[in-house]
Amino acid sequence: MENPLLPDGWLLRLANDLKSPYNINLSNRTRLVGGPSRTSSYISSLYFTMSCMSTVGFGNIASTTDNEKVFGVCMMIISALLYAAIFGHMTTIIQQMTSATVRYHDMISNVREFIKLQEVPKELAERVMDYVVSTWAMTKGIDTQKVLGYCPKDMKADICVHLNRKVFNEHSCFRLASDGCLRSLAMFLEVKMQRFFFFLISSEYIFSQSCRSWDLLYHTGESVDAL
Repeated sequence: MENPLLPDGWLLRLANDLKSPYNINLSNRTRLVGGPSRTSSYISSLYFTMSCMSTVGFGNIASTTDNEKVFGVCMMIISALLYAAIFGHMTTIIQQMTSATVRYHDMISNVREFIKLQEVPKELAERVMDYVVSTWAMTKGIDTQKVLGYCPKDMKADICVHLNRKVFNEHSCFRLASDGCLRSLAMFLEVKMQRFFFFLISSEYIFSQSCRSWDLLYHTGESVDAL
């Protein structure tokens, strides 16, 4: 039987559940003695707080007084806002992590649907798939020209020189060129490679030559647009 002189609250119910009831101090009636230990009270308070933040706030330890109910409502509102913020950011992070993979699978799916719809021959279809996969492996789906479009002209030239630095260093025809000349060449130089096949592209025809990575190719006649 509950003592009517004791204040109502979850601590009193906890004390009754743990068989450690509170008693009124006869010399000071505003002070309670006995009851559960501080460790039990702390653990119960932590459990109540976590239950409010992680669930709807109802459990073995529930709100009893008006103040406890108001506190529980506030905790539920704050927890709902925290959940919305955390899971919203987590969804964005996961989407950003998987965006490249999703774009890759979309591209492969579109290419396969195109090949199937247009009834492309098997040999040509394999070449198309090899080209698409190899291009993605080198660029990771990043449009270099689009990224360079964000930069001013001088910065774009510096980036192009960096991208083509290996070509400039390995070929003797560029060793005597000035920095200004290399910057101008880098703006128009584009290296395309597909599985160790180099493509020479002129204004009228395209042909490929299988070679090793250290071989040099010489093309006589009209100028080529890309190597």
